[in-house]
Amino acid sequence: MSYPFTTQALRHALRQGPYDWPGGYPLFFVTSDGGALCHACVRAEYRQVSTAIRQHLEDGWRVDGLCANYEDSRLYCDHCGEQIEAAYPADNLDAMTLSELLEFAERPHENEMAREYATTKARAMAERTAGNINVALCLESTCEMLYGALPDHLRW
Repeated sequence: MSYPFTTQALRHALRQGPYDWPGGYPLFFVTSDGGALCHACVRAEYRQVSTAIRQHLEDGWRVDGLCANYEDSRLYCDHCGEQIEAAYPADNLDAMTLSELLEFAERPHENEMAREYATTKARAMAERTAGNINVALCLESTCEMLYGALPDHLRW
């Protein structure tokens, strides 16, 4: 989009829809204060957003740009709190190393169940490496139950 972001660019972006073309990448709006807004909220609050753009307001509604969300699986709309879809979503916990799992489990903004899965998976890997196969199998069984309880968007 052109800079500065105009109401004409806003209308064009809303008509275009929540996905970029070509590519089909999920789009989100960036506000002047660095916030992220989903397509649905900008559409629902069009009057407030367009007024903020025209009057150069610093009220959290002035959109300065439109971006594709390629990889940020922890991006949420600052208005409604819904997750903004990523083109290449969340980390695949099953493909992580022991140290990556432990680092993931320490991230405060991750889903609690995913963090618990990562911690349990890391413990199972450590026990298997140490030769404690029965303990590892028990922990892996717990992982299976935790995986079944994960929200759909966190399953891989």
